[in-house]
Amino acid sequence: MAPPRDAADSTRAPVARGVWVTMGDVGTTRRIAAAGFDWLCLDQQHGLLDRARLAEIMRGIGDGPPEIAVRVAALDAAEIGFALDVGATIVIIPMIEHADDARAAVNAGLYPPRGRRSWGPIAPLWMRDAPTAAEANDRTRVWAMIETRGALEQLDEILQVDGLDGVFLGPNDLSLALGTTLDALLADSRSDAPLPRIVAACRRAGLALGAYGADAGRTARLAELGFEFIAVTTDVAIVDAGAALALPGTTTAPSAY
Repeated sequence: MAPPRDAADSTRAPVARGVWVTMGDVGTTRRIAAAGFDWLCLDQQHGLLDRARLAEIMRGIGDGPPEIAVRVAALDAAEIGFALDVGATIVIIPMIEHADDARAAVNAGLYPPRGRRSWGPIAPLWMRDAPTAAEANDRTRVWAMIETRGALEQLDEILQVDGLDGVFLGPNDLSLALGTTLDALLADSRSDAPLPRIVAACRRAGLALGAYGADAGRTARLAELGFEFIAVTTDVAIVDAGAALALPGTTTAPSAY
């Protein structure tokens, strides 16, 4: 994945295209990983990926490419540490509400003296070399999900947390939290509207900016707004699309979930 753009750089970076993985099937995920996408996100919050399945997928993929992110189930230091122990380089933390949450996420993701992560890499169990603590800190990126009213209200404070590398928009939850629809949230282009506010704040802070798109229309709109790391599809949609190709004339459309 490309590095986050400097806040002073007004040039729009190309979108890094990702796949959101929820089924957690090892073989299917390995094939998707080899397809040429820029990154994958393995979803432990709303996907079927427990610790054992996450470890098997990471063991099968190895060091990539693509780059691997894990959305952990919650702000939990042990789960954040495990996702990194098995080889993820990005951890996405859901339901961040305020700066204290973001600081806790950073502490869980980084080794001392920058954080409080416990030492325990799993790569040696697979006869692979583990990075040193300093190397792990350099490659680890902690992203806070912005998907609640509280996070939106505390956005600037969250983005100022030292060690936070990016934010990831959860558009479905944010639209629910704000009492609107997903389509209305995406369509609102006023400068003080939620999504333009998030983009502008991340640019000021020099942080990476990702989002869940899942289909072509939403992906195009998020890219237009300025999001740079977008989940353009899901493992479920890829399987559905393959089935539709094999069964021409069916009315089943690829899932956008």
